[in-house]
Amino acid sequence: MTGRRGVSFLLAAVITVAGAVLPATTASASPGLDAAKRKAAALRKAVDALELQAAQAVEDYNAANDDLARAVSARLGAQAAVDDAARAADAGSDTRNLRIRALYMSGGAMTLYASVMDSADLHDAFGRIANVNSVLRRDGVAVAAADRSLHVAETAAATLKAVALRQTRLERRVADAAQRVQRALGTQQALLAEAGADVLRIAEADRIAAEAAAQRAFEARLASARSAAGFTGPGLAALRGDATSPPTAVAARAIEAARTQLGKPYQWGAVGPESFDCSGLTGWAYRQAGLDLPRTSRQQWFAGSHPDLGALLPGDLLFWGTNPANPGSIHHVALYLGNGLMIAAPHTGANVRVQPVYLNDFFGVTRPTEPGSGGPPSKLSP
Repeated sequence: MTGRRGVSFLLAAVITVAGAVLPATTASASPGLDAAKRKAAALRKAVDALELQAAQAVEDYNAANDDLARAVSARLGAQAAVDDAARAADAGSDTRNLRIRALYMSGGAMTLYASVMDSADLHDAFGRIANVNSVLRRDGVAVAAADRSLHVAETAAATLKAVALRQTRLERRVADAAQRVQRALGTQQALLAEAGADVLRIAEADRIAAEAAAQRAFEARLASARSAAGFTGPGLAALRGDATSPPTAVAARAIEAARTQLGKPYQWGAVGPESFDCSGLTGWAYRQAGLDLPRTSRQQWFAGSHPDLGALLPGDLLFWGTNPANPGSIHHVALYLGNGLMIAAPHTGANVRVQPVYLNDFFGVTRPTEPGSGGPPSKLSP
């Protein structure tokens, strides 16, 4: 999902429709210009807040859904273990019962030992004692094995119960997160539907201006970071704004794969290839390049090294979060292309697109690790 960078693409779509059915007016022609500006500012603030709520809820949904998938797999495994243990316990119980019945029918252990008294000599008596001990040991082993099988079965049943309880709780978490996403998006759409055409136009103009300012701020910060790092020689050439060559084959393939999805719709919880959410797109792109990333943007933050902003290269992952010190606050991820641009699945109502990088809520950079290589260096040498 997107960061708090201005009224969403959904607003632009509403304005387009409004412009098609309402007479064109300029902001200066509106008698209530000041009131419209105040309403537009309030609208942008409210819509951005709801967009952030939706983004955070989508991350919670993705994490819970990912955990749920593992819980379902664990439950299937636990059920299989219960079935196997039950069969073993039943077989062991049958064996134990047969041995006990046979021993009882023979008169029990004392009767077996009494048979020793029928021996003709001491050597024969010792042989009979050995035989009796062997029989009783086999009976003891059979009973102990059956008891162990029963214990395994009971343990497996307890594990299954715990896993089933975890699955139920995760299903509730998934449903709760989904409801929060839908509630935020529904409220956002209602606000836009209630806004007047002049307010929408002013808000959209403000959004465009804010996006341009955010782009300029990012370019300035990137230039400052590179200057402070003192990069020279080949490293500087790779870092210049006009350089878009990815540093590795994996990064190049990920960018190429992501570009093939331009225009695909954003859908929260989607991992492609027909639609994507933000981490669904980055995960899908790197999977095509042979590198598996975790499901959520919060998890993808830990999928590699964290180069300084001055060392940013095409193929790096860019993250946004509400708390710079807490990766748990991350709510959006995109793929850096170079030239201050990124490819992203922004938010509901938008398609996968190339857009300028912005600093609002910017959290940091991750350079995904290549399989078996330890990944490219996190920094280039000055």
